[in-house]
Amino acid sequence: MSRVTLQDMLQARDWRREQQQRMLKQHGGSLISFTINMPGDVKDCYASRVAFEQGLKAVQTLLGKKDWQCLDTLTERKATGPLALMALAQPDTTVVKQAMIELENEHPLGRLFDLDVLDRDGRILSRKEFGAPVRKCLLCHLDAVICARSQQHDIQQLRTHIHELVMSQQTTVDE
Repeated sequence: MSRVTLQDMLQARDWRREQQQRMLKQHGGSLISFTINMPGDVKDCYASRVAFEQGLKAVQTLLGKKDWQCLDTLTERKATGPLALMALAQPDTTVVKQAMIELENEHPLGRLFDLDVLDRDGRILSRKEFGAPVRKCLLCHLDAVICARSQQHDIQQLRTHIHELVMSQQTTVDE
């Protein structure tokens, strides 16, 4: 478990943005950008890897059910956390975003998923545009952004909760 700095996260965000732009330029259509919401300075850990694998499997299953063709996939696992970019032939980004919001809301680990959808111009569609509620804090169920900015909760409490959540799903998925 390596700790990441703010500089590491900013560099990872810039690299991700470059890859998103490259894939959009190459394929057009819709682009799913999937990362894991992992508070604190440790982004690559057992819990983030398990959540990512389960989330990636859920996205791929959903794409199959919707009969949406995935033209290209980039998957990276770095100290700054796992990432998957999926370029879809599906041009209607609003339909894709609605499906990703449903997955975030319905999957047992969906609160840990960050499923962004970008249109062909690189604009990220927001949950707010679809009338979806803001993401809730893992511990107190208030607005997650407010809790994170105010550092409302001890990071160890959050990590413990995430680990327990992932472990509770690990047994049900592997059976």
